[in-house]
Amino acid sequence: GVIFLSNYTSNLIQKSCGNLNNYKVIPHGVNELFFKVKKNTKISEKIVFTYVSNYDLYKNQWVVVKALEKLNKNCNIELNLVGGGEGPAKNRLVNQLKISDPKSKFVKMYDFVSQKKIIEIMKNTDIFIFASSCETFGITLLEGMAAGMVIACSNKSSIPEIIEDGGLLFDPENHLSIHKTIMTLIDNANL
Repeated sequence: GVIFLSNYTSNLIQKSCGNLNNYKVIPHGVNELFFKVKKNTKISEKIVFTYVSNYDLYKNQWVVVKALEKLNKNCNIELNLVGGGEGPAKNRLVNQLKISDPKSKFVKMYDFVSQKKIIEIMKNTDIFIFASSCETFGITLLEGMAAGMVIACSNKSSIPEIIEDGGLLFDPENHLSIHKTIMTLIDNANL
């Protein structure tokens, strides 16, 4: 038998290899600590965004920074990029930071941190961002949902299946799409 983490992955693989007779979709679970995050649901004067993921080309952190650059000019914001990494994606991120946040005023970068530290960061987060363009599942998205975060996330791969109606979707490779989705969340308290 075969276990898939999402229907998206099941369909993608079976499109390639043909129909499988014995398979099951069993998504990841999430640590119960994420359900215990106590959070204020009203956006404060300073809007704090958090994106938890390692730096990789399909994670699009530099696109998120570019999307928030315009907002930073009009609002007091902070972006926590949690996950670290090296290579071409970090290079793109560093280059975008030189343009969007040259004085390191609104972007905070964290290397790999413990779940306990992620939970502490989430407690002070207003909007959780997940901008990956290729995921089998996306466990940090599930953690953000479990913590009751307001979520803006990618409309690619398995992510719409995971988020369902738990957040708003954007094109993770288009900074204008990300910006528009974030503004929709900020401007509509009911969301």
